Amino acid sequence: MSFPMHSAYKEVSGGWFSELPMHWDVKKLKHVALINPSNDKSTSNEGVTFLPMEADSETGEYEVGRISKRETLPDSLTEFKKGDVILAKITPCFENGKGAHLAN
Repeated sequence: MSFPMHSAYKEVSGGWFSELPMHWDVKKLKHVALINPSNDKSTSNEGVTFLPMEADSETGEYEVGRISKRETLPDSLTEFKKGDVILAKITPCFENGKGAHLAN
């Protein structure tokens, strides 16, 4: 994956990077994203897509197509929707960098 070069950069400290494009700001994630927003759990018993961690990869790809009935899934699962960024929260998967942007 490659990204476009910017015309000017500024030095920053205290992070895992040393330079940012001049027009970027450093902000805390909690100020620009919703972390674990509350779910509006589906009350329908229709099929819902289920994405277990083994269907997610370290490259940002994921396997869809696992459909389960809402009533058969544990209430502890987090619902997500198109456009969300998902990140593994179980230690081995988190350490392996499992996560994806759910663009589709």
